[in-house]
Formats: sequence, structure tokens, C-alpha cells
Amino acid sequence: KFRAYEIKIIARQSADQFHESLTLGLDVLKQLGLPVLKDNPRSKVSIVMEYVKTKRALGKRTAEELASLPQLTDERIGMGLRISELLLVSCYQAQPTMFALLAFRMVRATLKHGINISSGDALISYGIILCGAFREPKRGREMAKAGELILEKYEFKKSRATLGADGLIYYWTAPLLDTELHIESYFLAVKKLRGVEIQEDERDFDGILAVASEIGNQSLLGNIYLIQLDLKVFSGEWEEAAKMLESAGNVQDALFAKFSGVRWT
Repeated sequence: KFRAYEIKIIARQSADQFHESLTLGLDVLKQLGLPVLKDNPRSKVSIVMEYVKTKRALGKRTAEELASLPQLTDERIGMGLRISELLLVSCYQAQPTMFALLAFRMVRATLKHGINISSGDALISYGIILCGAFREPKRGREMAKAGELILEKYEFKKSRATLGADGLIYYWTAPLLDTELHIESYFLAVKKLRGVEIQEDERDFDGILAVASEIGNQSLLGNIYLIQLDLKVFSGEWEEAAKMLESAGNVQDALFAKFSGVRWT
């Protein structure tokens, strides 16, 4: 029954039915007897309160300490984490303010019950929130490293359908690499704006685009093109910016439901 629900959620996400997949996922969590978030927007105050609670629970644990937590053995909690992992995608598109709260809950559930492969995505999502909303890039990178170690621990492969050590099927493609490339792109943009030369061992935008193309992440490709376009606009390189619009092709689908899509337009 759980596998059937899992496939239904993924199918609805594939059809851009994010509200429907969110509703279905919350219903599955309810059937599992787990705490369920209400499907409505959240205030900044409530997000900050949950962030503080999660930060205290994590303490100063390093990436290695997080990856060394006991393995999750409660099947019901494991299924709940898997559904929550899927719902991160739905929340991001349909109810963005729920994204942070869901990630916070997943991190605290991991600390309480132990780690499984979904814990890696929870910590990576938490790291994204730290780097973006709370301006803690150093701690965010530590969370990304923890996610990487957990993926290595479960021998997670870069494939669309991977059987996890806990018997559940996972459908992500290299989530850690995606996150690292996003962060690498932003740092490279900052260097460009400050006039800082990149080092010989660092990738330029073409190098990052090549990796994004290799793993087939269209959303990442769209964002990298947009960052480059922004840089050219800021510096008044209008002809080069116009050429990039043509060479990048149609990236609107990859920037769906994001303000960045409006900027590209």
C-alpha cells in the first residue's frame, strides 16, 4: 500500500500536480499516525521558532557525528521520512513556507529515531535553508557534507530508481551534487562581481554547465544560465546577454513557479 502511494505522489509531481501530491502525502502521514502539518502558509515567526528548536536539537554536531547516528529501525518512521522527502518537492512548488518546516521536522526526527537515506535529503535541505534564509553558509556546508556521508553510507547510486538499504525505492538523481553545483555557481558569481580571479583548480560557468548537463538537471541548468545573464545585465553587456538568451534555449520550464522565471522573461 505504501509503495502504491509513493508512486501516486511521484506521478502527480511529474504531471505538475503539486497541490494534489501534497494533499495525498499529508494523508499518508496521517494514516501512518505521524504528526501532520496543515496545508496553509506559515508566518516568518513560526519558521524562525522551528529553526531555533532544530538548531538547539542539532547542537554543534559535526557532519561525521550526524552520519554516525544509529540506523533507523522503525519502519513506520522510515516510511514517514520517505513521504516527507517527496513532499519537500511539492511544498517548494505549492506551499513554499511549508518547505522549511518540513525540513526542520525531518532533521529532528532523524536525531530522535536514527538515520536512513531520507535523512541525507533532510540535512541537505536544511543546509540550503541555512545558506539562504539564515545566512549561515559555513554551517550549511557542514550539513551538505553530512548528507554526502549518509549517501555514501547507504551506497546511494546516481540513478532515477535506487533501492535503499531500508528496502524503499528512491527516485532522486545525485541531490548532493546538485546542491554543491548551485552553491558553487553563486560563489563564482560573487567572485565575478568583486573582480576576483578564479583559481586554476576551480570550475568556470562552462565547467559547471557541463556537469549539470551530464547529470541531466534542467532546473540547475536554468539557474546557471540565469546567474550568467544577471552578471551580463549588471555589467551592461547587452549584446552578450541577448546571445545568451538565444544559446540557452527555452529554460522557462526549468524555472517553473520561481521568481527567477520572471527575471528570465
